[in-house]
Amino acid sequence: AKRLTKMGIEVRTSSRVEAVEPGVVTLKDGTRIEIGTTVWTAGVEARPLAKECGLPVNMRGHVVVEPTLQVAAHPEIFVVGDLAHIEAAPAPMLAPAAIQQGQHAARNVARLIARRPPLAYRYREKGTLAVIGRGAAVGQLKGISYRGFPAWLVWAFIHIYNVIGFRDRIMVFVGWAWDYVFLERAVRLILPVVRATPRRPAPVDLPRQRDRAA
Repeated sequence: AKRLTKMGIEVRTSSRVEAVEPGVVTLKDGTRIEIGTTVWTAGVEARPLAKECGLPVNMRGHVVVEPTLQVAAHPEIFVVGDLAHIEAAPAPMLAPAAIQQGQHAARNVARLIARRPPLAYRYREKGTLAVIGRGAAVGQLKGISYRGFPAWLVWAFIHIYNVIGFRDRIMVFVGWAWDYVFLERAVRLILPVVRATPRRPAPVDLPRQRDRAA
């Protein structure tokens, strides 16, 4: 909160948003905040592909799976990550949970091939990290809290460590080091490439030359 406030951001806690309308956000206590742009990050709605495929989904479009990460009506289908919802023990929508579910689903597939019953998934809490800005982050790992530059170093090390392939790790490390030293901001947006259609020059009517008399 101190870091965000220093960056010029007004932080409001315990403030539930009641309505978002063009140009204004209304809180539960009736406070109206005039805004120009609204960025909402408090909820995740799944892609409609699962529902279009006929899989059982909840109100947010997440596929309801068994504790083994299998779809009840189609045990040959495994769903992991943000698209999966376990009724018995919902997992947080974080990268560690998605990685653990992917590994667990792979082990269950191997067990099914070996004609062994699949095992139920259980989320193992390893901690939480969140980066705020340049050299600033917060985190909690195994009951130990970090903040500031040390938390940022832990965040960077864990992210680079989880990158697949040694070459990719080096590339990410060099890119981050370059951005940090030269104060560059890496844009992590994936946007479609729109190619402009070249315009053809408009035809020009030239005056016709008179035929010369012989």
